[in-house]
Amino acid sequence: MPRKMDSVLTRNPLPGKVTLAGLAVVAIAAGLLIPGAAAAATSSSKPAVVHACYAKKGGALRVATRCTSAQRSISWNETGPRGATGSRGATGSRGATGARGATGPQGSAGPTGATGPQGATGPQGATGPQGATGPQGPAGTFGTVRVVDLTATIGAGVQQGMLVPCASGDVAISGGASFGQGNGSGVGDVFIETSRPDPVTGSPTGWFVIINNSTSQSQTFDAYAVCASS
Repeated sequence: MPRKMDSVLTRNPLPGKVTLAGLAVVAIAAGLLIPGAAAAATSSSKPAVVHACYAKKGGALRVATRCTSAQRSISWNETGPRGATGSRGATGSRGATGARGATGPQGSAGPTGATGPQGATGPQGATGPQGATGPQGPAGTFGTVRVVDLTATIGAGVQQGMLVPCASGDVAISGGASFGQGNGSGVGDVFIETSRPDPVTGSPTGWFVIINNSTSQSQTFDAYAVCASS
């Protein structure tokens, strides 16, 4: 059977006072004697508040929401104050590796890196096919063209050279020699050994010939240069 309320109270030797131990016992007794009140406290989502009255004289305590003029109203939470945080527990063992997640979107392009050093020169490639012939350029032009002619006599059995100069500022574009008796180059015993511009490099300013007369008589010949103003 449930115990009577006054049988579980712990009284303070001073009249009208109830000790903390007494309140605790009363709270337990309230739960035993008034099941409906305990059930209401546990079913609420908010912390339950226990209401009680205790006598100003004698300190008798009873669970009630209304008190008489000879009693004082008191209340306390069913849940006590939060305790101190306990010490941290030991680290648990590492769990198994989870499944690989889906590939994320591609990030934006980073800045252009610095230019690397120049690589070694590769081997020469094969010669490509010859390109098509380009169009013919316009015809070149000369200034005034003139022929400069010199006549000389060469003795029998003699080899003789002659330079025909152009006028100052002119360029030799051609030249040659002819024989007074009508002998041509390489005909008979009189022939032209050399016929060339002079000098042979750069812009020629005259024409040079060498005549070889291997006959037994003197021969007359003409040396000439074709000159043009530049």
